[in-house]
Amino acid sequence: MKLSILFILILLIVDVMCRKRGKRRRKKIITIIDCDLRAGSVVNHEFVVRCPPGCREKRVPVWGTGHYASISSICGAAIHSGMIRSSGGPVRVKKSSGRSDYLSSVLHNIRSLPLPKWSGSFQLSAKDARLKKGERARIKYVRPVSSSVSLRRKFRKKSTNSPTTRMATTIAATSVTPIATTNLTTISNPTTTTLHMVTQPQPPSSAVTTVVNSRRIEAKWPVKHNYSYGVSSQHSWPWNLLREADAKIRAMKPKLSPSLEHPRKPKIKINSSSFNRSSSSSSSSSSSSSSTRNTTPKPTTLPPPKLDCKVDVAFLMEGSWSIGKRRFAIQKSFLGNVVKAMGVGPQGAAVGLVQFGNEPTTEFNLKSQWTSKEAIAAIQGIKQQGGYSNVGKGLQHVYKTFFLAKSGNRGRAPNVAVVLLDGWPSDAVKEPARLAREAGINIFMVTVEEADQEEKKLVSEADFVNQAVCRTSGYFSLSVPSWNEVHKFVRPLVERVCTAEKLLCSKTCLNSADISFVVDGSSSVGSNNFRTVLQFVANVSRSFDISDTATRISMVQYTYEQRVEFPFNKSNNKEDVLNAIQHVNYWNGGTATGAAINYAVRNLFSTTKPNKRKILIVITDGRSYDDVRGPSADAHKKGVIGYAVGIAWAAHEELMAIASKPEKEHVFFANEFGAVSAVVSQIVTNICKEFNEQPRN
Repeated sequence: MKLSILFILILLIVDVMCRKRGKRRRKKIITIIDCDLRAGSVVNHEFVVRCPPGCREKRVPVWGTGHYASISSICGAAIHSGMIRSSGGPVRVKKSSGRSDYLSSVLHNIRSLPLPKWSGSFQLSAKDARLKKGERARIKYVRPVSSSVSLRRKFRKKSTNSPTTRMATTIAATSVTPIATTNLTTISNPTTTTLHMVTQPQPPSSAVTTVVNSRRIEAKWPVKHNYSYGVSSQHSWPWNLLREADAKIRAMKPKLSPSLEHPRKPKIKINSSSFNRSSSSSSSSSSSSSSTRNTTPKPTTLPPPKLDCKVDVAFLMEGSWSIGKRRFAIQKSFLGNVVKAMGVGPQGAAVGLVQFGNEPTTEFNLKSQWTSKEAIAAIQGIKQQGGYSNVGKGLQHVYKTFFLAKSGNRGRAPNVAVVLLDGWPSDAVKEPARLAREAGINIFMVTVEEADQEEKKLVSEADFVNQAVCRTSGYFSLSVPSWNEVHKFVRPLVERVCTAEKLLCSKTCLNSADISFVVDGSSSVGSNNFRTVLQFVANVSRSFDISDTATRISMVQYTYEQRVEFPFNKSNNKEDVLNAIQHVNYWNGGTATGAAINYAVRNLFSTTKPNKRKILIVITDGRSYDDVRGPSADAHKKGVIGYAVGIAWAAHEELMAIASKPEKEHVFFANEFGAVSAVVSQIVTNICKEFNEQPRN
């Protein structure tokens, strides 16, 4: 009896010890993640993960120093901060709120990129990178992630010395296939976590398949267990089948890639000198790693050079650190193809190039290169400057300094700015783009790997493309999904840039003026005739392209006094202007035309941009009670172009004083109010004639 009791106690003690040992073992299990998993893709506020070996050789995106933006790779930030080495290791991640001005630095051979702001941050710690009491090892993801993320770090110790095991373990941990000739794939039931997982509904069997030089070796076994890494000792790998596959591989040893000889140190050909902005989430880590290996863009057939592409083009190329050296080289190749297709020459296109990073730099202007061959050679010699993606500063540089006569601007050719952007800009583009459009520059935006919905939280102007381009119709913007596909867009870009009649932001007589109507509202006009005059104002306004960056319209009504019926900045489109004209009320009073001219010049044209033409159209039916010569002469000295429209009893000498020279082209007369409508086409024609006789820019 005593022996039975003693035996039972021993069994209970052994059971308790096994349970405690199992608990301790489970507590030490830490989730292994992919090298490019971002902190923002994890729901947990604080968690511990293990980075696999080989992350240094991958292009892992990192933004910031010390405090990293949550869009950064966890493993990349860990290597950058010195928490782990190339062999990998555990780190504790602590997430926090967003910050501003993430700093760029180069630490441990990894360059982190600068960032103006981001919605979330995180810090890393290696000292307490172990699971605390009660802390769960499992982490939750914002999106479903590939199964390779949930690999466990524990493998069965008794079989770790097998060559095939070492090879499978190394490749599974790094998620990188050594060179393109070898691909190890494990197919399992849906709950199994393996290298590159292929999930099939209720498969009849599972297999370890090794492809070597297009030859396939398979080792099959029935689906009976869940062969997960280190979850339970009773579910183990079928090592005997793996050994058979290993023996077959060794039999083909002379045909294997050298990287299979040493599975722990695969020879991976990856250009780690540049770190590119990645818009892919952790859910597509397997597909993204395979796509980065095919870095050479496919050759495309270029269109023949255009012989009638007479435009002046400024290319704004991305030079920030985010684009990386490889993509910078692809960008230069793309620009060279565009230049070749445009046909650069005295009778064709004139091109110049501005590189933007922290600050814009003119690499060469419009008069530097007179042939496509010279321009392509100059493009290939450009070196990347680094820094932020300050597109706004680049546009400001272009409209202020680039399209000048001394820089080679030909005047009669449309001005075009083509912006190549990797992802999104670091600064605001709305105001510089508006000023560039006002200067008559047609802005095209070519965005490559555009920001996704998460990344758009970073951008101060989420709709930056539509705020920058000449028109929001889609004609002036191209969205390229990948830098490997950018050469497919050479032809569409060249055809759009070289179609002069569709370059709507070019300065013309109809979109480059501030026009103010000074309308006589004296008692001699009368209410009905005043409505006729308003219709004349509406008909003239309808002929122009009205917007805040094109032609603007304002109106002053006067008697002895003056009042602004609507200023330049109140009505920013044609419909608003016509509606404002209809709601002007007749004033009734005396006639002081000279004072009205002074009032309009002082209160309206003081806000006109320097590149806008100032046009003053005075409409009166009688003689003024004050002097018009002095106010008119002062207006002409300030650059105001005067047009005089006289009706019925208007004094001819006063109309001549109001008008600019030559007076015969700026004075119009109608014998009665009903005949004033015939003046509309004449005045618009003369405004355009005067514009076309002057330099375009």
